[in-house]
Amino acid sequence: MGKKSKKKGGGKSSKAARKEKIHERREQQLEDLDYPDNKRPFFEGDRVWFHEESSWGDGSNPNKYRGIVKSVQENSLDIIPLQSKIDGHVTPVRISLKDVFPDFCDMTLRFDVGDDVVCGTDRGWVTETVKSLWPIGEDSDPTPIGPEDPIPRYRCVSLTAPYDNNNCIMKHPSSFRFDVGDRVVFDPAMAEAKGNSAAQLRSNSSSWLKGNVTSVDVTGLYDYYAAYGCSFVAAGKQYSCHIVKDDDEHVARSDANPRDRLLEAIEQDCSIYHLNYLTTTFKIDVTAFRDLVISKALEHASYFALSWLEHYCNINIRLIKDDSGNNLIHKIASSS
Repeated sequence: MGKKSKKKGGGKSSKAARKEKIHERREQQLEDLDYPDNKRPFFEGDRVWFHEESSWGDGSNPNKYRGIVKSVQENSLDIIPLQSKIDGHVTPVRISLKDVFPDFCDMTLRFDVGDDVVCGTDRGWVTETVKSLWPIGEDSDPTPIGPEDPIPRYRCVSLTAPYDNNNCIMKHPSSFRFDVGDRVVFDPAMAEAKGNSAAQLRSNSSSWLKGNVTSVDVTGLYDYYAAYGCSFVAAGKQYSCHIVKDDDEHVARSDANPRDRLLEAIEQDCSIYHLNYLTTTFKIDVTAFRDLVISKALEHASYFALSWLEHYCNINIRLIKDDSGNNLIHKIASSS
């Protein structure tokens, strides 16, 4: 056998040396530059936001005021806006240090301009519409120190959302499955209530309860947004609660067919636990309509449903082929 060729660069020792040189260079930059107190130092290649009126424009394009540091000056930074890179040319803008702050944020957001949302505020959860994304120019001094610090993600009609999570902002349903007066069953462990109603939910948490829808699209609540208000009877007395999400895992029609519920739950991407609950509680034989279930899971890109079929229904979906001999990967590709 011939001799093995040696890689250039000295292997681990050279990597360690390069890493040390980078560290030394950054330490030197810190010593050379006199930054104000509590102002984070910047380096070439850093992602940043910047306040600059001509770049901000009408605020509709965040890529004009979000960029990458090209070079560091004593009191300013040369920054390449992301839009400049997207357009295929490198045109830096010089921005004063006082108008720049670090960009720790994800590149994408869950919602877009025009989307209807519900937002948590000091006056409860309210309905809103997204007007712009990353409204950095509307905040005089965000000055984040770390990734968890609030940065305005969305500008809505009457408020700014500083985080992109369900504790701050959620999609507002465009339609609802039930109307006021409909008879439903709901999982008390998933419902919300206060006082005696909450105590009744806890004491009956082992089985679903029957109830009546009393309200739809419930806003103004301080702790959460609710799809429905619901009344129920326990120990001969009537109580009330809220159903926070409009899916089969939380609430279903009282006379719904179990098989229809299962298919709807797959469409809604309900959890593996809930899919297993439906099949075991109602003794649903999935093998009798296996192809339909698999097709539904692929159509709605439900990872939970595919995992449930594999682990709880003993269906090896990786070996399943259609009439043309295509396996799961081909099915996923053709369904997208």
